[in-house]
Amino acid sequence: MNIRDLNENDRRNVQQTLIYLGFLNPTLPNGRPADDGIWGPITDAAYQRYWQTTETPVWRDTANSVGISVPVVAPAPVRPWWLSRGVWGSILTLVAVGAGFVGMGFDADAATDALMPIVEAVPLVIAAIGAAISWWGRKNAKAPIDPTLVARIGGQDVRLPVRADTHAARRDPRGHFSD
Repeated sequence: MNIRDLNENDRRNVQQTLIYLGFLNPTLPNGRPADDGIWGPITDAAYQRYWQTTETPVWRDTANSVGISVPVVAPAPVRPWWLSRGVWGSILTLVAVGAGFVGMGFDADAATDALMPIVEAVPLVIAAIGAAISWWGRKNAKAPIDPTLVARIGGQDVRLPVRADTHAARRDPRGHFSD
């Protein structure tokens, strides 16, 4: 079923469900209600966001105000074939079967010898990426690091104690803990 095949009441129900689930604002920028039964660019954008973030479609039963799982009124938006894991899995399977038919085999020892340098280099690559991220983060930092702040829980700062006779305690505007 296509969006164009829906009647105004069905489009209104889809819009009310998108509002209920938080994907569509209840009012349009012009102040009119968003559940007007017109499938425009705002409703379409909300519907696209719904499909991008939702795996199991949820439908709102407006008569009973209950969220239930039902068949989808409109199909999911299409995506290009090259983004489908199923298509790529099928292509790789066909390539492997074709290679087997033409006599290409798989030499496990040769594959192991070829892959071992890559596997051994992975921790070094991860460490290099981590170092680059930390350098970039400190280079672009907008404030110094607070060495006493451990966490923020419910709007409250949890801090480590600072000895009163240290340089950090003397310059900390929040004060310090007593010994």
